[in-house]
Amino acid sequence: MRKCPHQIFVLDTETTGLGSIPDGEKVLEVGIARVDLDRKRIYPEFNRIVHYPCLDKNLWAFQNTTLKIGDCFHSPWEVADVARALLYYENGIFTAYNEAFDFGQYLNYPPWDFKPRLAPCIMEEAANVLAPDGRW
Repeated sequence: MRKCPHQIFVLDTETTGLGSIPDGEKVLEVGIARVDLDRKRIYPEFNRIVHYPCLDKNLWAFQNTTLKIGDCFHSPWEVADVARALLYYENGIFTAYNEAFDFGQYLNYPPWDFKPRLAPCIMEEAANVLAPDGRW
């Protein structure tokens, strides 16, 4: 991957719950958008739903997002495939709406071990603008 200081990647995960990988939670989906700062444009970059054949339809993501249990059941992408695909982006600069969640509780752990350079967290940066008392 070509390093470019004029682009940044925004990552989002959907997960089985709000805990972490050590708590037994799983990443169900990883999405990445590329922000081109020169052109002031956002491009869809990457999206993978992880294949899990046995999940509970009452999991957090299925109740709170558009992700459905069948999306995971029918996905061709195994966890190892998606984790390996993320390595293509390892030299990129990333942010997320909640970096502590997406990276700190999930992608920093095996089998992901995805530890790119991080820009400031969007949620934390926006908090002072949206809620001076620190709420996001």
